[in-house]
Amino acid sequence: MSGSIRINSTLLDCGFVLQYSVDNSEEWKDVFINPTERSFKLDHLKCGTWYKVKLAAKNSVGAGRISEIIEAKTHGREPAFNKDQHLFTHINSTHARLNLQGWNNGGCPIKAIVMDYRPKGTWPWLSLKTNLSHEVFLQDLREATWYELKMRACNSAGCGNETTHFATLDYDGSTIPPIKSIQGEGDDVKKLFTIACPVILATVAVALLFIIRKKRKEKRLKRLRDAKSLAEMLISKNNRSFDTPVKGQPQGPRLHIDIPRVQLLIEDKEGIKQLGT
Repeated sequence: MSGSIRINSTLLDCGFVLQYSVDNSEEWKDVFINPTERSFKLDHLKCGTWYKVKLAAKNSVGAGRISEIIEAKTHGREPAFNKDQHLFTHINSTHARLNLQGWNNGGCPIKAIVMDYRPKGTWPWLSLKTNLSHEVFLQDLREATWYELKMRACNSAGCGNETTHFATLDYDGSTIPPIKSIQGEGDDVKKLFTIACPVILATVAVALLFIIRKKRKEKRLKRLRDAKSLAEMLISKNNRSFDTPVKGQPQGPRLHIDIPRVQLLIEDKEGIKQLGT
């Protein structure tokens, strides 16, 4: 059965305390098993759900050592929509009829199906909830309009999702352009983005290279200005030392070092102009 777990026991002449809990919960439930039982079926469990089980022997003295925790899952899975089934059985300008028989319950009964729908390109969703109805009507729809539809079917094992689009008819019963035409606008945007991205990246790269070169040029010019200032300061100091008379006995011949002006070589003309100012 999908909602039961069978446990075998080999201990004799004692009772057992079976504890079980849903896998994501720490709320344990206790079940006493008669010592004559050699197997026990745990019933009334949720379908498609993981459980934790542990067992301990018990007598008049007390409970023995608890066994290791065993994990087991009941049969079943979340619902899934069968792609081979036609979801819409009838659509006019203001109504749409849906066939929900395409939902496979996964072995666990479906509790509810929630449908959210809205005209394509709008923000708020309209919601409709149903249980086990085979057909559902979406009413008060806009004529000649593409709609987005989201469905969510849930059972005890989980929830399955399905999304699709549909279009209502025009007032005269004619159909509107297929959704591929609408999606084409999005494709054009994607193409434009694909083309624009490399251009933007190349522009940013060029700008970064220009900024880096400018920073390097400014540092180079600063070093050259400092070298020029230092050279001028040394020349001026050297000239002042020879113009000042020396008192006392001569100290012997002095070596005159003539420091020419530093000839600065800059790669670009703009740097020379800036250095000469």
